[in-house]
Amino acid sequence: MVAICERLTWDGRDLQGFAAATHRQWPVVVCHAVLEWLVSPREGFLLLAQLLAPGGVMSLSVFNRDALAFSNVTKGNFDKVLDGRLAGWGTGKRLTPISPLRDVEIRQWAEEAGLEVRELTGLRVFHDYLRSRDPLSEGDMQKLLVLECQHWRTPPFVHLGRYLHYELVRPA
Repeated sequence: MVAICERLTWDGRDLQGFAAATHRQWPVVVCHAVLEWLVSPREGFLLLAQLLAPGGVMSLSVFNRDALAFSNVTKGNFDKVLDGRLAGWGTGKRLTPISPLRDVEIRQWAEEAGLEVRELTGLRVFHDYLRSRDPLSEGDMQKLLVLECQHWRTPPFVHLGRYLHYELVRPA
């Protein structure tokens, strides 16, 4: 069996440079926590979609704007949410992305690109809303993990995840 590392391709160019230079489509495209750092995340998504071969799968995770709004409301940051000041500068200790994204945007872009959403998973649907910032005991962490796994694909919890993970497919 060939090791997975021997089958991976690494290219250090940015997305635009790589998409322009390659004429190949790929069976798997992975993009985690990148689009929300682009000034034009839709353009980045469409470039990724062009790289996906028919029958291919894209693993995409994005910082969830709706969860960011919910979290800010629970912390009493009402004006920030009302004014729509959710985007970060990428310079603070919390590293809030410059273009947090919404599920409705990803679904619209996927449809435009001819991709289907096969699965949506919310990542950290409970963890980031815990009131205490103190570390959890090992036992409580295990209980939290069980709860996360029970609800990460269940509405409405899936949409509260700090990140949204999509499994997207291009029909063959």
